[in-house]
Amino acid sequence: MSTGFQCGSCLEASRSAEKTLNNLKMFEEVSMLSKKVCQALPVDLEIKCLKKSEDYIQYTQSMFQELFHEESLCNSTRLCSNENRVPSNGFLTDKESGGGSCSKCSKTVGKLISDLKDPRMKTKVTNAMLNFCEEKDENHQKCDETVYQYGAVVLDKLEHAKSKDLCKALSICGGGDDEDDD
Repeated sequence: MSTGFQCGSCLEASRSAEKTLNNLKMFEEVSMLSKKVCQALPVDLEIKCLKKSEDYIQYTQSMFQELFHEESLCNSTRLCSNENRVPSNGFLTDKESGGGSCSKCSKTVGKLISDLKDPRMKTKVTNAMLNFCEEKDENHQKCDETVYQYGAVVLDKLEHAKSKDLCKALSICGGGDDEDDD
């Protein structure tokens, strides 16, 4: 089977999955079901149940959308070879071409830092770290303990960090003499 055919098939499948996941009807049905379950609880617990279930539904939807996004799925599985690779919208690819990578990094990291002010986003990031721990077969428990011990502290520090400093630490922005340093 040719690489082009494999890549095309992967892209077609991921687009179909994305289309299905963008259909909110499926998630609305799950939400309605969770509301029925939560309504059976006492009022104080019902409110917590509704909030928690809604957070998990949103988290699950975003995780599935990310998983089946063509760039994530087809490139990470290497079904699309380097020649057929789905172009990335990230600033790292742009860095190689020499244009605007520092400003793109600063803007992207700035948005992430801003998003961390929302407690739901912090929960999503923490859950993503815990999911990463699950994928690590060795030291799974130690990884979880580390996330619980330091995760909140790291996220609080990130929330107060400067995007340009993080981009410099990632070697995307230079020391100040780069043309695209903002």
